[in-house]
Amino acid sequence: MYAPWVTSSTALPDEGQAVEFVLDGREVAMGGVYVQRTFRSRWSGYEVERVRTWRSADSDDSDQNRRQSAVST
Repeated sequence: MYAPWVTSSTALPDEGQAVEFVLDGREVAMGGVYVQRTFRSRWSGYEVERVRTWRSADSDDSDQNRRQSAVST
């Protein structure tokens, strides 16, 4: 089951938490980890101000998201 989406202006994940997040102006979620006020994906790190929404990533959902991201790039 999917976790609810949270706006980054409302709350932030715990340090080291696996997350899915959507950047401002984008519609596709990326998988990653929240570390040192940065949403880190496989490709880059994004400051909190660039992230519109996020949700906790369940391991099954996160694996599926990574596969979908790899196919779309």
